[in-house]
Amino acid sequence: MSKTTTRLLGGDQEFVEDAEDRTLISTVVQAKVMATLGRPPGLFNVTVRRLWDNHYRVNVLIGSDPTTVRIAHSYFVVVGVKGEILSATPQINRLYV
Repeated sequence: MSKTTTRLLGGDQEFVEDAEDRTLISTVVQAKVMATLGRPPGLFNVTVRRLWDNHYRVNVLIGSDPTTVRIAHSYFVVVGVKGEILSATPQINRLYV
């Protein structure tokens, strides 16, 4: 597995991550966003894409099948080393049960 060194936003610390680490962090970010937002009716999928360093785009997709899917919510998030959400734009609020 290839390893990359990533510099944390605003800090001098560095950490090494590999493909497994990125998958784990993406899973943690997805879980935290959904725990805060709640589960929208017709949830189809939640995508988490790493943009650079510790910056991610999270899209919450709804629709009954692939031909009707649309993005219901989209967030630009900055995460910490362990996947904790440091900031989100727009702010993630509880909208569903």
